[in-house]
Amino acid sequence: ATGTAAGTAADPAAGTANGTVADTVTDTVTETVTDGVTDTLARVGAFWADQVAGLVPAAGGLAHQYAERVAVPLAQGAAEAVIGAARFGWEHSLGGLITNPSGPVERARAAYDAGEFAAEHPLEFAKSAVDWKTLTENPARWFGRLIPEVLLGAGTAATRAGRLTGAATRAGPRLPDGSPIPPPRTAADGPPLRTIPMRRQHVGEERTGVRYLDEKGLASRRLVIHDGKLYDVYGRPFDTTRAHAHFSGKGRAIFVMDRYGNLYANSKHVVGEFHHSSFLRGGEVAAAGDVEVKDGVLKAISRHSGHYRPGPEALRQAIDRLRSAGVDFTGVSKEGYTSG
Repeated sequence: ATGTAAGTAADPAAGTANGTVADTVTDTVTETVTDGVTDTLARVGAFWADQVAGLVPAAGGLAHQYAERVAVPLAQGAAEAVIGAARFGWEHSLGGLITNPSGPVERARAAYDAGEFAAEHPLEFAKSAVDWKTLTENPARWFGRLIPEVLLGAGTAATRAGRLTGAATRAGPRLPDGSPIPPPRTAADGPPLRTIPMRRQHVGEERTGVRYLDEKGLASRRLVIHDGKLYDVYGRPFDTTRAHAHFSGKGRAIFVMDRYGNLYANSKHVVGEFHHSSFLRGGEVAAAGDVEVKDGVLKAISRHSGHYRPGPEALRQAIDRLRSAGVDFTGVSKEGYTSG
């Protein structure tokens, strides 16, 4: 037992795993209780309407409509709010802290992520903050949630904030046509591209101040293609007007493409801090260089990279991949490109 405790304290991953298990259990219990209560309320509402219909047949239809559209959703919403308040209390109690020591850190991280989402997509976040979907589709249930939050005060208000933060994060950004951001390409999407390694003299550079992105950092720099234009993962048209690349100067962003054809870009290329190697942590790339993009429209692409020194064939396969995804290369400057 002592060894297990020591291992958990020394290994952050172990703490995260414990937190994940605790969250899963809490989610399961909360969902089970919520489903049970809301189902019971629906049955009670239907039973009450049946009794009214038995006593006053002429009022039976109205009673069922009232139960289904007003009374039951109102009670269900109130129950959801109360259960949410109970969960909030548990998560912030000593018991919740013991079962999930990483909970406060995870909640702080979620709040930070939600803040970033709100800054990038204020309209979408505002809709999530007022639970717009429930408000427009089931106003009685929405109002039912509101009543306990007003009466019980801060606990349920904080629970609501947490729930809405999660809803905003889950809703995620959208492309112009309302479709979700597509996931990264994987081996299931086709054969891998040819890759080239980083030059050996740069091995170990992360120990001298060069930043290597973690999984989340890399994901935030992925570009997606929609209707021939380049967008970031927040659904905004990519633009390099304020970017800077070491080799090409202002108006360019550095990029790499991985073996699956995913494109990643960063607006700042700072020698000694952020290089082409920063994206895939010094791993192999299918292409590397810089791009000029105006409001999502590709204007120029190059193979300028001192860390990888890609040849024309690397740029060619990157262009082929982008073209197959719908990018129109008419008028695009292809620096270092050779056909064939």
